[in-house]
Amino acid sequence: MILSKNIKLKLNKPITNQAIESELEAKGYNVLRWAITEINGDEYTVRISYTEAE
Repeated sequence: MILSKNIKLKLNKPITNQAIESELEAKGYNVLRWAITEINGDEYTVRISYTEAE
């Protein structure tokens, strides 16, 4: 099943794709795609689509 949700991440600049993907992987998500939807200082809201662990 594919699910979507918003995740808040605190990231240091410069922001890279690898930094975001590593953080999401560390949180245990099997992410299919992601997009930054909001930035508030060093806190980023990232919308992810992911598969649920079986």
